[in-house]
Amino acid sequence: MPGSNSRILITGASGVLGSAVYSAFKKATGHTILGLANSRSDGELRKVDLLDRAEVERVFTEFRPKYYVFDGTSPPYTPSSAPNPVNFYGQSKRDGELAVLEALGSKSIVLRVPVLYGPAPNNADTAINVLMDVVSDQSGKQYTMDHYATRYPTNVVDIADFLVRLSS
Repeated sequence: MPGSNSRILITGASGVLGSAVYSAFKKATGHTILGLANSRSDGELRKVDLLDRAEVERVFTEFRPKYYVFDGTSPPYTPSSAPNPVNFYGQSKRDGELAVLEALGSKSIVLRVPVLYGPAPNNADTAINVLMDVVSDQSGKQYTMDHYATRYPTNVVDIADFLVRLSS
């Protein structure tokens, strides 16, 4: 993994996890950071459509990152658990994992992080944060909650701090 003076490119840097990772690396010294976003790119983040292959190749050619970090139904999961994406979003994440593992092999690390919570532009951006709105709603509105899934929430700041430590 990278050490000091590393060039770190973060995709999804306006998302819940990506923004926490971007902030944590900006606070750490010795790194050159580039944050990519699409629908919520503003300020320091570079607007890039990851579906545009030529645009992505341009960014990677210009920035030249050395390492790549990418951000089921049978918990708790272990490192040997077989992935089983249950929807298109999950499949797209799995496809990204496979592309990284194929391109970099043992030089890559894939983190599968469960339900996220923490600082977010909107509480509705995470399944856990949205509960804050539900709990504080005094309108008398009835909410339906599922009781069929066990979840293991993870704070995005903890993940971001871990990635910074892992990079040194």
